[in-house]
Amino acid sequence: MIAPECRRAEDIFWGDPHNIAWFREEPVPPYWDEFFRKADRTAVNRVLDLGCGAGRVAKMLAGYSYDFRACDFNPEMARETVMRLAGKQSIADQVTRVSQASMIALPYPDGYFDAVVSNGVYHNAWSREDLGKALGETARILRSRGYLCFNLFTSGFVASDLKPVANMGDLYVTAEGLRMVLVSKEDFLEMAGQNNLHVEGEITEYLREVTTGRRYVVRGVLRTD
Repeated sequence: MIAPECRRAEDIFWGDPHNIAWFREEPVPPYWDEFFRKADRTAVNRVLDLGCGAGRVAKMLAGYSYDFRACDFNPEMARETVMRLAGKQSIADQVTRVSQASMIALPYPDGYFDAVVSNGVYHNAWSREDLGKALGETARILRSRGYLCFNLFTSGFVASDLKPVANMGDLYVTAEGLRMVLVSKEDFLEMAGQNNLHVEGEITEYLREVTTGRRYVVRGVLRTD
C-alpha cells in the first residue's frame, strides 16, 4: 500500500538531520521578508507560519516583533523551530508558539490570524481532496480581509523523477518516496476561491531547483472577503 510506505519515507526525509540542516541554512525568501517588513502593522500583527520547517520564516516574524505562531506536521521540524527561536525568548515561551499540527486540522480558533504564510507547503497534501481541506482550514483561521502569502509546486512542469500514482489524478511520488499533489495554477486558484481566498495583486510563476528536484513554483497573495 502506498500510504504507509510514503508515510515512513516522509518521516525519514523530514526527520533527517541533513535535510533539517538544509532548511535551517536556507534564507527567508526576500518577497516574504519585504511583505512583512512593509506590512501595515495596524492591520497585520497576528501571523501563522504554516508548515514552519526549520523555522526560518518564524524567526523572521519574531525579528519584526509579530505576534506569531508556527506549526509543522513533522515533530522534528517543529522541535527545530522551537530551538531556533530560543535565542529570542525562552524555550518555554516558544513551546507555546510552536505546534505539531496538520494543515487539514489546525488547532486555532476561527478568525484568529491577520495573515498566514505558507512557504512550499500545500503541495505536500496527500490528495487533491486534502489540498482543498487545507485551503478551507487556512480560510477558517483567517479574519475577514486576512492575507494568505503562499508558494507551492504546481503541474506547470512535472519532472521525470516524479512518478504518477495510478488512479489518483494529481498525486505523484518523488524519488525519496514523498507524496506530492501537483495541480495547475488555475485549479489551485479556483480551489482557493471556493474557500473564500481571492487573488490580491500579482501571481508569479517560475522553475526552481530544490533538494528533491526541479519544480514549477507559483506564488502570490490571497485575501479573504
